[in-house]
Amino acid sequence: MQSHLPTDDDGTMNVETDYTRYWGLRTLPFDNVPDPRFYVPCSQHDAVHRWLSYGIQTGKGMLLLTGDIGCGKTLLSRRLIVGLSPARYDVALVANPALSPSELLDEVLSQFGLDLVPSKAGRLQRLNERLELNARRGSTRCWSWMKHSDNCVAASREFRS
Repeated sequence: MQSHLPTDDDGTMNVETDYTRYWGLRTLPFDNVPDPRFYVPCSQHDAVHRWLSYGIQTGKGMLLLTGDIGCGKTLLSRRLIVGLSPARYDVALVANPALSPSELLDEVLSQFGLDLVPSKAGRLQRLNERLELNARRGSTRCWSWMKHSDNCVAASREFRS
């Protein structure tokens, strides 16, 4: 059977362009990170989205989203984040929280767009200043999303001390 896939002169396929052209796609369909543009609604995901949105809008504090591998937690989180108004919500997404407490603090500061300083006290002060600024604005809430938060138990204990 002859292949109708477009190939280069040497017979190899140029995956970047030919794959999308062959299938009539505007972008590559598979990536390492779920893309909320490709969300397909289902009743369970829509219900979770409503509950998370409610929790965020009412300032309920800590929200926990759990589920089996591949059930859509990351996609739901990213869908929710892109739907939040930047004028009302300040979001830090920590995709890999398997970091030391100091590295976790650095990552949160970086995600909030804050400059890093050498001392832990200075970094905590930067974070506190950001939280106070948002509190003074009155309409901005900070959210830190942590993927695989089960890895953060020890880090959160040190964060508080």
